[in-house]
Amino acid sequence: MWNVVQYQDSEGITPVQGELVLIYRKHGKGEAKQIRARLKVVIKNHVRAQNGVLQPRDSAFHRVEEFWQIRSNYVRILLCYSSTVPETLVMLHAFEKRVQETPPSAIATARKVHEEYQQRQTTGEFEYDD
Repeated sequence: MWNVVQYQDSEGITPVQGELVLIYRKHGKGEAKQIRARLKVVIKNHVRAQNGVLQPRDSAFHRVEEFWQIRSNYVRILLCYSSTVPETLVMLHAFEKRVQETPPSAIATARKVHEEYQQRQTTGEFEYDD
């Protein structure tokens, strides 16, 4: 079964958690519950793998350039495969949906975090925050 974890930077901060807290405060607790529910649904129903490759079932979970994206009303979360832990996705960046397309700035932020994540994995200093 696939697992989803949050990226934790070298100072022990989970950027996605901070971003989600700001969005939750703006939209209320219902959105936080919806994101948690969506993650569970994605893991249970939408994250099916064939030979270790994810197979999306609907638009709630899809590819955006080199990342996976989970959609929930006002929130989008960009994820990547873990290169060291099997069947694990790493949440890199969360942002509030304001336009139809994924903003280039959100993709750039996810790329920056992804580069740091890969660099830290090669040195063995990376930790996950569930």
